[in-house]
Amino acid sequence: MDDASRTAISLLQQGDLEGAQAVFEYALRLKTAVFGPDHPALANDLANLGNLLAERGAPAEARPLLERALALREQARGPEDPEVAVDLGNLGLVLGGLGELAAARDVLERALIIQQATYGAGHPEVATALANLAGVERRRGELAAARAHLEQADAIFTSRLGAEADATRAVRGVLGALEAS
Repeated sequence: MDDASRTAISLLQQGDLEGAQAVFEYALRLKTAVFGPDHPALANDLANLGNLLAERGAPAEARPLLERALALREQARGPEDPEVAVDLGNLGLVLGGLGELAAARDVLERALIIQQATYGAGHPEVATALANLAGVERRRGELAAARAHLEQADAIFTSRLGAEADATRAVRGVLGALEAS
């Protein structure tokens, strides 16, 4: 990680989203000038900026950055790389936020397949992918599929992280809300 990215992440941890965005934008401009617009070195900065914009409530602005990060990472690492899965997961969440639920589901399913192939069925990364997919399925009205994926995520998080872990409690909260509806 370069100095600008470290600075931006530090600003994020301090809650300075505006400052972090400015530094991520600076880092992206700098790397684009040095490497050109299609170099894989830009992928992290594009993803970081895209994720930050999504967090700041600008999913339409985040989408092209995340799509570009995904394309650069796939080109550099191949379509089955675990970092590609992370990019797919982030893009899927943004697509879901934009209401593009079918596209979000497709992207999140692809991320899940990569995570399972990389880490095995019982890994927390797989549980996160399952929970993300369940969120989109829930919004699509596919409640049985959402419940099944949340139950899988709960089992993985419980066995790997414990019943009191934040991720486990978050999944259980969503499961409870799903069952109450």
